[in-house]
Amino acid sequence: MEKSLEDWAKEIEGDLGRKLSKNENGFLESLAELLERLDWKDTLNASDFALLDQRILSVEKDRQRGLTQELWISIPKNEYTLWQYIAVLFEQRNIPIPDFLKNQTDISGTKSGIDRRNREKETRLWKNRLGNLSQKRDFDHSGKLDIRLKLQGRAFRWECRSNRESEYKQLPVSELTSWLEKDYSFLNRFSPESLPICSLFQQYYRSSGRGRIDLDQPEDCAFLNELLHRTDIYSKLVGKDENPLSVGEQRLKWTGSEAGPNASSRYELRLIFEDGTPAPTPLIYLAGRNPLYMHGHQIFPGPMLLQPDDDPNTPFLIPEEAMESPDGLLFLRKQELGLPEHLAGKVLHVPMESLLYCHLQKRSSDGADEPGSIVVNLVSVSRDRENWFSLTEQGWIAAPNRESGAPPSKPDKGTLFEYPQANNCLSILQEFNLEETDSGEWLKPIDSDFPNAFREWIQSLPSEIQIIADDDLEALVENKPASRYSLQIEAGNQQDWFDVRLKPEFLDTQLSEEEHQILLRANGDFVYLPNKGWKRFQPDVSMLQKELYLQLGFSEGDATGDKQSFHAMQLADAALEEAMTQAQAKSIRKRAKEITAQTPNQLPKGIVTQLRPYQEEGFRFLAFLSKNRFGGVLADDMGLGKTLQTLTWLTWLKLNRNSDQPFKCLVVCPKSVVHVWIQEIGKHSSLLTIRSYDPNDGNPAEEADILVANYSQLRIKQQYFLSKEWTAVILDEGQNIKNPQSKTAKTARSLNAEYRIALTGTPLENRVLDLWSLFAFAMPGLLGSQSAFKRQYRESDPSVSERLHNRVRHFMLRRSKAQVAPDLPERIEETLSCQMEREQLTLYNAELKQAQSHISSINTDGDFARKRFNILSSLLRLRQICCHPRLVDPAYADVGSAKLEAVIELVSDLKDEGHKVLIFSQFVEMLEIIRTELNERQCRHLMITGKTVNREQLVDQFQDDDGITAFLLSLKAAGSGLNLTAASYVILYDPWWNPAVEAQAIDRAHRIGQENTVNAYRLIARDSIEDKIQSLQLKKESLANEVVQEESLNQILDLDRLKSILTD
Repeated sequence: MEKSLEDWAKEIEGDLGRKLSKNENGFLESLAELLERLDWKDTLNASDFALLDQRILSVEKDRQRGLTQELWISIPKNEYTLWQYIAVLFEQRNIPIPDFLKNQTDISGTKSGIDRRNREKETRLWKNRLGNLSQKRDFDHSGKLDIRLKLQGRAFRWECRSNRESEYKQLPVSELTSWLEKDYSFLNRFSPESLPICSLFQQYYRSSGRGRIDLDQPEDCAFLNELLHRTDIYSKLVGKDENPLSVGEQRLKWTGSEAGPNASSRYELRLIFEDGTPAPTPLIYLAGRNPLYMHGHQIFPGPMLLQPDDDPNTPFLIPEEAMESPDGLLFLRKQELGLPEHLAGKVLHVPMESLLYCHLQKRSSDGADEPGSIVVNLVSVSRDRENWFSLTEQGWIAAPNRESGAPPSKPDKGTLFEYPQANNCLSILQEFNLEETDSGEWLKPIDSDFPNAFREWIQSLPSEIQIIADDDLEALVENKPASRYSLQIEAGNQQDWFDVRLKPEFLDTQLSEEEHQILLRANGDFVYLPNKGWKRFQPDVSMLQKELYLQLGFSEGDATGDKQSFHAMQLADAALEEAMTQAQAKSIRKRAKEITAQTPNQLPKGIVTQLRPYQEEGFRFLAFLSKNRFGGVLADDMGLGKTLQTLTWLTWLKLNRNSDQPFKCLVVCPKSVVHVWIQEIGKHSSLLTIRSYDPNDGNPAEEADILVANYSQLRIKQQYFLSKEWTAVILDEGQNIKNPQSKTAKTARSLNAEYRIALTGTPLENRVLDLWSLFAFAMPGLLGSQSAFKRQYRESDPSVSERLHNRVRHFMLRRSKAQVAPDLPERIEETLSCQMEREQLTLYNAELKQAQSHISSINTDGDFARKRFNILSSLLRLRQICCHPRLVDPAYADVGSAKLEAVIELVSDLKDEGHKVLIFSQFVEMLEIIRTELNERQCRHLMITGKTVNREQLVDQFQDDDGITAFLLSLKAAGSGLNLTAASYVILYDPWWNPAVEAQAIDRAHRIGQENTVNAYRLIARDSIEDKIQSLQLKKESLANEVVQEESLNQILDLDRLKSILTD
């Protein structure tokens, strides 16, 4: 049925009584895409059909196997017909037909046609098979037939044997060729060792029609030459003695030139071996790129036969005039043959140069000249420009002097012109599909792809060929642009800021403004301008500006006129003189030096912690930014103390403000990090005050120097945060605004703040647009508009990271642990407090009240002994709720867990940074919960519990496979005895009361062989029994020195300690 896709879509809509949905239209467009693919593909596979339904990928194991070659004889002409065939495929694989196409699907006729063709093919194959079986001779055709060629007289005979036979039997040519003509599975008959020779013979038979290999037939001899040069075939050619034929080491050559002409004035050339011994007779010539000569069972390499159809066993008689001509002398030289005595010392060697003349042949169209054809002449000329030769299909011929017009001069006898080999030069012309139209004149019609094809061909020519082109072709040959971009730097609207943009620069002054605009619109493609030839606009800068162009973070091929803002700091180190005057460049560098000098040297008072050198550098970086009213990104690796560096900067900022200036800062961070900021203030600062945001507390921003809020609060309560004027806004874990279209990112960009800083360990988490989003908050406009940024910094560009670094390096500081390792301790331990909320907190408080009720009724040691088990059970349940309420009761599987959220967030960050992490818990069920979450996030991991039997194998896999991020480990199974130095991070999900136990777990990574600093994180549920136990560890040395497991708590925790732990 003939119908267009548009007509079919209207028919479907009429059938449905409604418009097609977006997905349904998309399905039809995918059908059109599959139909287009059949223009260049022989068959469609599962990967193709996945455009329509992904379920086919789970059915077809081999996604590249062709599925349609048996469906049709000719390719379907439209989408409707193609769909009927696809519907048959889908039905065979139990893939449902889309509802909107059910009434449009009629596969009964299609299936009948497929069945009929399969039956016809099966019938043909059986007829051939039965015909073979009816012959006098039967061979095993099970794919094990071994075949060879055996020399018998002046011909080769085909022989074969099955896998059950030890001896070869003759295979009649008629039977072999009947297999070729009738059997569609010809090659399936043969063993793997015989496939190469059978495949080449199949091709040879189809082109020549010859099945018998006869040494009297030149084409058969050429075929043998091809077989003998194939290492996987020549063993299948044997002599009468059953031994394989092989090419010998002795080589034949021509001789006889030294003797000079005979009495009849002819040179006699004959074949001999290179060692001077006569060649055996008779010889059979096997023509080919590398000629061979055959004598009996022996094969010798040798030179090309002087006359292809002549007998190599008789001397070749060449007239004296031909042999002593320039062509003859050149032949003798290339064959390394000696000169006769009468010519010795009389040959004049004339070096030659190759010139390629190219000009355009035009045709008239509507009164205007248009390019019609390109005309090429390849000439070889002596250096004195007296002797000219032109290349023709018959080789080099004497030609008129192209410079003076003089006719060809007759060379003196004994002149040897050393022009290049004609065959090689002919190949050069034929590669560009040039055809000879006149003696030595080669022509090719001009098509739409001519400029690019001609340039590629010109660039591929040997360097010794000099190209001489007319004005129309000059730009193509020299690749000289008529115009290009020029990088221009101009003062911006703000002090110390400059506008950098690319502007077109017109180089060809003979072109009009209109013609330049035509070239601009062509976007780098060549355009033919009447009477001026091919011209192009080069969407790039000159080589002189290239260094500056790349230094500023542009990429080759950027062709936008977008204005980019650069600060004097960014420009100071660049080669500015190529885009502005030397005085302007000097002024910029002077200003940059003045700005750099404004960085503070002293750490502020009020910070009670000793900063490491790299942390002092981080503080000065932040102070430098704020001193110059910049924003920026502190992107140190996780665990390097970005919070401490930021608090030092905020302290400096507060001390350097006037007393009448308010100091009101906002920190936005993930919910799990809010309490960390509050703890860090208490640990490091004696000057700053801080509080967390509570929407029910009226106006919390007025009650402390720093207000800490999480990203959800920023998004939900945006009106409150946007109404305030902030001294500084800090985004911790700034990758939370990586999506610039999210409400959170838009709110952050809209905050009213004097200073903006983003903190992140992963500035480029998934894509380069992440960095644009960070700087759109920290320094709006630095990286231009989002659309311009996407054009300039494409994900596929391998140089994008380096170029972005050049662009933002003055406003982003990033140090890895490896860079600052000398300033780090060997092991960093940190406690992360997690705040329980809602249902988890309710469950915890209920269990706590029950435990408190039990212990309040205990007055004596005897009461304590009787109720100890119940109290310890409550203690265990409290700890389990802190980890996840599901550990107490599976019914609480959907209740949230603050610690689980924190660990998943931490592992995700570590994965993005390429780190490995060990996660310890004494609750196997908790490890299973974490495992489920990691699976959902496609984070590769391993796990060892008490039931694991292949511990060593898993350890080796974790150590060696860089793609595995996490190792989940239970305390009892993996707390000791394992070497896991591939990990540099350790997470202690639930505390074990005793630092010695925790240290033992950390030592799985922190041991001999570890090359990186080990960072250990303890997850503690804030204001819980875990918090109390950690405090007890620090205060009571006796408890801290005990090795405590869950089952021995009753030996450690006396009544007083339990009451201390369980009280509010």
